[in-house]
Amino acid sequence: MLVETERQLNRRIAESDDLTWVVSQLEVDLKNLQFALLEAHDDAFHGEGDIDEALDLVREKFDIFYSRVDLVNRSQLGQLIEERDDGLTGGKLYRPFFDRFIPIVDGPDQGLIDAMGEMIATLQSLNDRTRDVVLLVMQELMQEAFNSRTDLRNSLIQFASGTFLMLVALAIVLVMGAVLLKRQRNQSRSYSRALANMKAILHSAQDAIIVIDSDGKIIEFNPSAEQMLGHKRDAILFSDLDLFVQGRVEKVSIQAEIDRLRKRATSDRAYDRLIRMDARRADGTIVPVEVSIGLAHGAGDKPLVIAFVRDISRRLQREDHLKRARNDAMKGEEAKTRFLTVMSHELRTPLNGILAGIELMKTTTRLDDRQNWLVDVAERCGVTALEQVNNVLELTRMESGSSAVYPESVFDPLALVRDLAGMAALQAETQGSMVEVTLGPDCVDNISVLASEQLFKNVVFNFIGNAVKFTKPPGVSVYYGATYGVTRQDVDILIEVRDHGPGIAEENLDRIFDNFETLDGSYARKNEGSGLGLGIAKRAADAMGGQISVTSRLGEGSTFSLRVRLPIARRRAQSASQPASAEVVDLFRPLNLLVVEDNEINRSILRETLISLGHEVVEAVDGQEAVDLATDTRFDGILMDISMPRMDGVEATKHIRAGGACRDVPIVGVTAHAMPDQFRLFIDSGMNEVVVKPVRQSHLKRALNTIMRGRPAAEGEGAEPPAATPDPTPAAVTPEGALPPVNGELLDLELFESLREALGDDLLQQHFNTFLSESETAMGELRALTDEGDYANAARVAHKAAGAAAVLGAMHLRNVLAQFEDIAKGDTPERCVELMDDIAPAIPSAEGLFPAA
Repeated sequence: MLVETERQLNRRIAESDDLTWVVSQLEVDLKNLQFALLEAHDDAFHGEGDIDEALDLVREKFDIFYSRVDLVNRSQLGQLIEERDDGLTGGKLYRPFFDRFIPIVDGPDQGLIDAMGEMIATLQSLNDRTRDVVLLVMQELMQEAFNSRTDLRNSLIQFASGTFLMLVALAIVLVMGAVLLKRQRNQSRSYSRALANMKAILHSAQDAIIVIDSDGKIIEFNPSAEQMLGHKRDAILFSDLDLFVQGRVEKVSIQAEIDRLRKRATSDRAYDRLIRMDARRADGTIVPVEVSIGLAHGAGDKPLVIAFVRDISRRLQREDHLKRARNDAMKGEEAKTRFLTVMSHELRTPLNGILAGIELMKTTTRLDDRQNWLVDVAERCGVTALEQVNNVLELTRMESGSSAVYPESVFDPLALVRDLAGMAALQAETQGSMVEVTLGPDCVDNISVLASEQLFKNVVFNFIGNAVKFTKPPGVSVYYGATYGVTRQDVDILIEVRDHGPGIAEENLDRIFDNFETLDGSYARKNEGSGLGLGIAKRAADAMGGQISVTSRLGEGSTFSLRVRLPIARRRAQSASQPASAEVVDLFRPLNLLVVEDNEINRSILRETLISLGHEVVEAVDGQEAVDLATDTRFDGILMDISMPRMDGVEATKHIRAGGACRDVPIVGVTAHAMPDQFRLFIDSGMNEVVVKPVRQSHLKRALNTIMRGRPAAEGEGAEPPAATPDPTPAAVTPEGALPPVNGELLDLELFESLREALGDDLLQQHFNTFLSESETAMGELRALTDEGDYANAARVAHKAAGAAAVLGAMHLRNVLAQFEDIAKGDTPERCVELMDDIAPAIPSAEGLFPAA
């Protein structure tokens, strides 16, 4: 390119130089022609020279001048001269001159001689014009040269700029290329490291890892998989996964999990589902495995399934061993609990008889002083023995590990404290002391709480009893303080029991809450006791979520404190000084009751029990029918089941409270299984009380007592509805199908015998056979619903079956079904499968329960 540019520049310079020389010679040639004409004219008219030679010179100079002018005319200068011609040259340079004299010059000599004078005159007139033409041409050539140099300079600048930009772009491309090359090398190294790490993970993983492509073919098989399943990697590649799957169910399960995983591939939710199945080894043996499936993408964005397989045979063996050990331990614990319960019961019965006999002896027999003294000694010993037996029984119940032994109920904590203090005051008077209850400043004294009354009583009773046992005059002071919580939905209670006894050394403060700890273990100790009272108080406080503490100074006495926060059930309009039991209720007045229950067995048993107590019963099979009946007919009370078709008990209660003949009638909820937070829901719907199945006659009578004296608060009073009063002694819900700690049998025989008394053998046997049939049907439904994964409906079936079981006293079955329901409603409903095998053994048999036909 540079060479071509240089060649063109040289060519243009040469052309410019030629034109310059031609134009500059034009005037010279004109002068030479003039000189030749003048010399020939002198020779022709003065005879001084050779005329022929002069004419030849004229013709030569004329031809040279003509040739020079013709060269200019044919060049670009001729066009320039023609464009700027002012008429003197006739268009082309010297065209008139040559048109006039060419024929003469080319003609005879005489004609040329004759025309010399005219030619000399004409050329003389052209001198100035020739000079103008030369100047014009030189200026144009100089301007053209300048323009050429300018264009050349601009071209060179543009060329240099373009070359510079091209070099910069080339440098940028080179830099980017180097960066991309470095990045590619880094990525290549990263990919190589990742691939090496992946291979290392695959080869060192303890779990078997199997990678499957979109066609279901195995494309990776690590050494752990080889060891676990007995296949060599090279031989197994590109085989079907079916080679390891034991049966059709496992194959469907694996495929279902893969499909589910693909559906979740675009979501942000974690996938941590595990599949338990049986895998088939190369030798045909079966190994239990746990499979976790992940989804990845291979070449062409094709999906890859990564299966992590773990051999769980050893774990299952350990679990089975632990389960057997746990069952053995639970059986041992159950045997111990049953032994203590039975022994406590067997000891309490004769002791109660002895104390009753002593009391009759004191009141009906005239005794002398020595006999009175002996009777008093026997009575004190009997009372002490009964107290110890009761403490052992209470400790047994508390160590059963089930909070269901102490259900929540509604009670007045201040009234309970006063009652317990009053009971203890009788004993304190015999020692010359007294028990005084004082209230704290701003004490809330008009509330009832929803909590376990028995646990609360265990703490306060043992605090006061222990203080009375050790105190000296003036006696025991009981401080009661209660303040609202932040939300005014609960109350903070502080109870302090202070005595004036011998006090406790600081190093013994932690020991006093241990079981069977009396500090003074010598035979010469002054105060009797088993050392269980404070241990029971500590466990009761922990079960309520409270805290107990003790401060003591030797020789001055001790102060035991309880701090606990309890939810408020209601605020009473009357003063706390008015006891709740001040109203006398006629428990024997017959009532017209509405029983709402969807289960025929439960409804029939409840109906017969109420009729046996002298009441009239109207039945409803669901909530909607109950609402229809309660709208037009006024009943004395309503017993409302919770879980029913069409309309449940909560909704039915809300409709009844909204208006109609029974809008202010007491309603008692009856449920087979409910948590404390659900009790609040039941009470908020308008129920006065809630009892938990099985409904014993004693609990039913208490509910009827509520019906006969209880009425909902009238509108505008601002009273809150009372909270639930569950059955105070339902059997505990024990894990993994363990027998209830109280009875240790499939049936609660005490409840069963009470049903026999109320219903008779024939009717009870009929209901029991129906119950057995329905239980078998429910078990089949539960198994089918569990296999389908429909845990919501399974929970409803379990709840209904648990209610029927509880009514007839099949507490073990009720407990298993209640646990099944809780798990089905929880976060891991898949665990319901583990409980299915515990249901069938929990169904009681009718053998030996009824007299032979």
